[in-house]
Amino acid sequence: MSTILIISTIQNILQNSISVTIERVINTPPEKAPDIANLGPFSRYLSTDSTASMASFDQPLSDDNQSTSYAGEFAKDEFKLTEDEKMEIGGVNPRIYWEYVKHVGLHVFLFAVLGYISFVSFETSANIWLSEWSSEGLYNETIGTTSTTWGLTIYGSLGFADAACVVIGSSILVYGSVKASRNFHKKDLESVMRSPMSFFDRTPMGRIMNRFSTDMDIMDIQIYPVLDAWFHCLLYSLASFTVIGMNTPMFLVILLPIGVAYYILQRLNLHTFRQVMRLESTTRSPIYSHFLNPFKEFLLFAHIKSEKSLLKVLRKTKQTYVMQLQHFYL
Repeated sequence: MSTILIISTIQNILQNSISVTIERVINTPPEKAPDIANLGPFSRYLSTDSTASMASFDQPLSDDNQSTSYAGEFAKDEFKLTEDEKMEIGGVNPRIYWEYVKHVGLHVFLFAVLGYISFVSFETSANIWLSEWSSEGLYNETIGTTSTTWGLTIYGSLGFADAACVVIGSSILVYGSVKASRNFHKKDLESVMRSPMSFFDRTPMGRIMNRFSTDMDIMDIQIYPVLDAWFHCLLYSLASFTVIGMNTPMFLVILLPIGVAYYILQRLNLHTFRQVMRLESTTRSPIYSHFLNPFKEFLLFAHIKSEKSLLKVLRKTKQTYVMQLQHFYL
């Protein structure tokens, strides 16, 4: 059953750390922003502050000032430029996986899968042949009918084909991963460069920086190892189940209910883990925003004589992100 645990673990990594990243990259196209011409000289400064930063200025009001509070809330909603970063809820849309396959190239992806299937097939065949060859003397009291030269030739040929398929399949998968990452980066860069100025007024720079740094880093570096491990575990497990089932059919009967129960438990855990991944990535953007514009924010807060509020905003943003990291690693 260790193979089932490995498959489920790799599927968790693939469906969360990678699919969530691809989901964020695909689902964040620039949109037409509202007109900000009438917001005064501080509109550019205010537009780059995150929503969490603006919320830190809210102070508790007494009952006598409730009308002022309502008016302030209305004015804040009306003149708020930056939009909250939307976080997806629920399972990852199959369209996300299809978008990634299209950026890899359908023919490239199919050739990579074929290479991995051939690799596992040749390795399994070599193991079966070695087992049959080495057990010939056990079933026959006489010397085995297969000569040593012929047996080594067959085993060596299967091993050579196995190694060739590993190199070919892995190389194609590396090429496809790099191609997809390049296409995603090019698409996002062109989308941002062609966006109107209003897009930058209502989108914090930290959010854009997050897309082109951490999210793209995951697509550049982490996708290939996870896909490679996932293909290995899946195909090795299928080959093992097939060989064991051919020799011990009762194993398949026992495997079915255990597999269903484990799948249900994984689905229960999958939802929580996926949302924690999304929260971790969403709370990272405000940190980038504050570090990208420290001097500008300092001038703004110094102008309104509220340096302590700036420190409070930075502290609150950092604490929120650290809290999400704690949930992520737990």
